[in-house]
Amino acid sequence: MPGYRELADGQAISFRSVMPGNLGAGRPDGAAVPSRLMTKRVFILGAGFSVAFSSRMPITDELGELAVARLPTTTVRVPMTFVGGTFEEWLSRLAEDQPDLDEAENFQQRAVFAQLSRAIGDVVEERQREVWWSTPPAIGILLRFVAVMHAWRSTVVSFNYDTLVEQAVDEHCLWDWEANRRAEHSDALDHMPMRPAANMRWAESHEETFRLLKLHGSLNWWWVPGDSTGGTINRWVTTGIERPEPKGLAERERELPGRSRFIVPPNALKSAFYANPLTRELWRRAAQAVESADEVYLVGYSLPRTDMVTVGMLRERLTPETRLVVVNPRPEDVCRQLEHLGVQAASIETITGGDCVGLLVDRLERAVSADLAEELAATKPVDGAYVAVSWGTDVTAAVTDITTENGILVLGCTLPGPSFDTPANSGGPQPKADLELIAAVRATKPSMVVARFPNGRQVVLAQTGILHEASGRSLTWRALNPSVPRSHLPD
Repeated sequence: MPGYRELADGQAISFRSVMPGNLGAGRPDGAAVPSRLMTKRVFILGAGFSVAFSSRMPITDELGELAVARLPTTTVRVPMTFVGGTFEEWLSRLAEDQPDLDEAENFQQRAVFAQLSRAIGDVVEERQREVWWSTPPAIGILLRFVAVMHAWRSTVVSFNYDTLVEQAVDEHCLWDWEANRRAEHSDALDHMPMRPAANMRWAESHEETFRLLKLHGSLNWWWVPGDSTGGTINRWVTTGIERPEPKGLAERERELPGRSRFIVPPNALKSAFYANPLTRELWRRAAQAVESADEVYLVGYSLPRTDMVTVGMLRERLTPETRLVVVNPRPEDVCRQLEHLGVQAASIETITGGDCVGLLVDRLERAVSADLAEELAATKPVDGAYVAVSWGTDVTAAVTDITTENGILVLGCTLPGPSFDTPANSGGPQPKADLELIAAVRATKPSMVVARFPNGRQVVLAQTGILHEASGRSLTWRALNPSVPRSHLPD
């Protein structure tokens, strides 16, 4: 595409930045502050992001057609078809009183909006449940995506109503090594909005992970329509690992009486959807993140001119130094719109094709693993520590071999097991020491670090931490976290 640098399949993106060697002098493991935390990245997700995991996830206008088909008979004029984002325009018109309609007609429009919100929620909920359980390879891409977001502590701005990202967080084991606890989707949301008291865990914690800002609401957010105070906006979730299964209707209605789904029409700017403090705070955080970002990714987001709020935010907050990456099967219109906002063509890169989101995740995964290698090279070895691939503190695989293949550091592992017992204790090979790992990284300067299991399958490693075993044996481990959860390891 003339004027833009298109990233072809197989071409890596370099995201690493210069890391001052003395920044981490006070860290317990002697590591410098990881370069992965020094580059600020914002990922803006549109409907094309969810569609990338399955064509069963509807894009905006298709969602409109499916929702309208569920409406009861109405006297409100319904467009014959939706194309080019016209469903969002019509949804926004329904949500606000219009000067060309009388009071009765505006009441009818608001009633249709309420029915559409219910239908939208039902359609998306049904589709995402189907996608989650029927397309494991695609969900694997999503799980790898959230692992990278967690390692980089990125900001993810989503315009999607579905909860696929939240479910991926809870399916994964994204470990916060500072708190030594697993991060959950509530941590990514920064507990905004809050759960109702009956749906809340005791002593809600705040683990460090990426930030997820859902600017158009969500399937599992509920409110009293018209509440400009935001006091009735709550998040209703299942307990434990959140699955795409509906919570009992009676229980939710008992705890959140009289509530409707909080699904924000993009251009209903004068409505309570935008007047409440929660929405304003989420948009304020998104604007601050974009303004301070070194890199902004538009992933499956078409940037329509009719989305005046987002267009205005990007126009005012993007800086000349910001690098833009457009991830879209057909990015030409998005690139032209960015130029219209004042972005220089030389600052825009594109990832194209039907598998553009998969290509993006492949490249991000390689980049975060390169950052891990850089972090390990700058780390002081921990005396007496062994090396393991770890999913938190429950499931681990001891590293018993270290080799280099084509510039990639390959860590040979045992099969994952439920304890940190050393293989040598049961007659197996001795696990590698942290000193050996750090020496190998420094000597070979690998482009990536991967774990290889006895069946020959391998996974990319994304972050590291030090774990002191609490079993009385006083073992210390250099734990390396994979980009995929244990449940999605390759066969």
